[in-house]
Amino acid sequence: MSDVRRLFKKQKQERAKRVEHPFAKYDDTGRLLCIVCNSLVKNENVWPAHLGSSLHRQQIEKLKALKNKRPAPEQEQTQQAKRTKFENISSDEEEDDEEEEHKEGLPEDFFDQQEEPMEEDIPEPVKPNTIPAGFFDDPEQEAKAQRVANEQAKLTLEKDLNEFHETMIDVSAETKQLEEEDDETLYANRNQDIFEEQAILDARVEKLKQMRSTGTIVQKEQDDDDEMRQELKTNVRHLLAKKQSKSVSSMFDDDESSSDDE
Repeated sequence: MSDVRRLFKKQKQERAKRVEHPFAKYDDTGRLLCIVCNSLVKNENVWPAHLGSSLHRQQIEKLKALKNKRPAPEQEQTQQAKRTKFENISSDEEEDDEEEEHKEGLPEDFFDQQEEPMEEDIPEPVKPNTIPAGFFDDPEQEAKAQRVANEQAKLTLEKDLNEFHETMIDVSAETKQLEEEDDETLYANRNQDIFEEQAILDARVEKLKQMRSTGTIVQKEQDDDDEMRQELKTNVRHLLAKKQSKSVSSMFDDDESSSDDE
């Protein structure tokens, strides 16, 4: 129960802070609007500053100029009907408020009030029978249109983002394919180099084998020649030794013969 009372008290305090001014209006979301300038006001604290701004004063001057140039009866009735419709919509939106809100729209004696003298700027030429654009626009419709525009912008952004992701996926796939092709080419070239180097090594090994085989045969033939020479030398020595021994023995035989003769 205390929470409900606290909530009611908070809402009452917020309503007490609301700006009570003929030009002030609150939309459904509680934002403060100026119906003369048809613009949002940041908060209640800057409302006096907005009333003194050059834009607000220019709009007041334009409205005064329009009052001096009364429109044709039919146009005046049409504008009055629009103003009445606008005021009825505003009244329906604030039926549930605990305190009665000030009636929306301009008061009947608005242009009869005396204002403090101020420096008047030369007004811009105004076309006859014209009203500032958006003066009678419905804030609710504007907010709805703004939401639609925001949703459309969000959808467009999401679409562009999806297209960007798809493009990046295609680029990544193409890059991966190129890398795979480069790897295959690299492996093929490397294998070719390995095969060529292996062939060179095989040829070198074969050559070494042939050289080794040839070297073994030559060495064997040389060994045979040496053996033959050694055998020949040995045979010669034996022959020489035999001849020498025969010569010596013949010498001894001759000596014995001479001794016998004596």
